[in-house]
Amino acid sequence: MVGPAGLSTGDWIEATVAAIAASDALPRSPAGSAAGYLDRLCKAISIRYTDTSDQNSNSSRLSASGNSDEMKPAKKLTEAKGIAPRKSTGAGKNKITLAVREPQQGRSRESFERMLNAAERLLKEKGSDEFTLNEVSDLGRVSIGSIYCRFKGKDELVHAVQARAMAAIENEQCVAIDKVVESADNLEDLIIDLVEVIAETLKRHAPILRPLMHRASSDPIVAASGKKSYALVSDRVRNALLTHRNKIAQPDPERAARSAFRIFYSALARYLGFGSEMESAQEGNWGELKEDLGLMCAAFLVSNPRRRMGR
Repeated sequence: MVGPAGLSTGDWIEATVAAIAASDALPRSPAGSAAGYLDRLCKAISIRYTDTSDQNSNSSRLSASGNSDEMKPAKKLTEAKGIAPRKSTGAGKNKITLAVREPQQGRSRESFERMLNAAERLLKEKGSDEFTLNEVSDLGRVSIGSIYCRFKGKDELVHAVQARAMAAIENEQCVAIDKVVESADNLEDLIIDLVEVIAETLKRHAPILRPLMHRASSDPIVAASGKKSYALVSDRVRNALLTHRNKIAQPDPERAARSAFRIFYSALARYLGFGSEMESAQEGNWGELKEDLGLMCAAFLVSNPRRRMGR
């Protein structure tokens, strides 16, 4: 759906909000702030996409009303143009769908990025999601009205921050894993180097991963996204190790590769405080932990005690 001057409807709304806020056309709020008045007005207005398509037309119109009984919420935001839906995860009542309406115009995109950057910074600084949208507004230099034009509330904003962060982390890990596979000459060097690059990637992104993993215990969308990311890296490591399948002494090489990743990842996550047991964070020496995990996983993969014991 396209608004005036070729803008998407979402971008047109945000541009209009910003223009009105900067004008003298608004009545003064009790606090004397036109922008503050507009922010409260934006939250009070219910903005929905109403489908008016038929067999010969796919057009849609924008309806705005303070009375939800006056119109039908025909199409969900995930079905409207300009919205990129995330695939559902799970089944039945636990089905999860995440949709973020990203802007297309340059100025609106800059505003959108400032929202995400501000929310991410607050997550890192506070170590939790205990921040307000007013804080995002102040830090990101965006109005509350602009935030509500893009997100239904703080939860959806956090989900967008996680989606962006996890995409970057996943890409960084996959590139690092591929480089290790290219450079390692044997299985022992491969697993030791894999532990090193994954450990350092997790540590580098710990400030954002830590609050997200804490939130996962109560947020199914965050939990599902985290599990998806874990599975992607786990498969990548398993496939890397299986390039040396004939050197893995365990009777089930695929099981051994999965177990090696699960063991060293869990130990790293515990050290970095990715979970409910914060008292275990930073316990021991980071360098020694990486080295010992690499050596233990290498020993596990290349030896088979059952064979020596005649089992």
